[in-house]
Amino acid sequence: MSFAILALIIILVSFTVAKYSRTVSVAGAIIVIFAMTIFFLNYSLGRLEGADKFPLLGTFINMKVLIYISIVWLIADIISAWIIIRNYKYYLKVNSNNGK
Repeated sequence: MSFAILALIIILVSFTVAKYSRTVSVAGAIIVIFAMTIFFLNYSLGRLEGADKFPLLGTFINMKVLIYISIVWLIADIISAWIIIRNYKYYLKVNSNNGK
């Protein structure tokens, strides 16, 4: 389970520190970030249907743990999206001032 969390953190950090020069790439990065969350929730809720818990990378997950994971993951997604948008706005500001 810790490897999956590490992989998620690496993906979020790489999307966050990347330089985006177009609005389409910013939107694409944000869509990918939230799509991973939606995919995980859809997969997890499907596995929990009719069961008390399900195995995920060697750890058993029940509904209570799934809710905690989902809340933390969603907060991380929102923070990452905010940082991406903030960096993109800064990129636009810096590059528009250099052209003058």
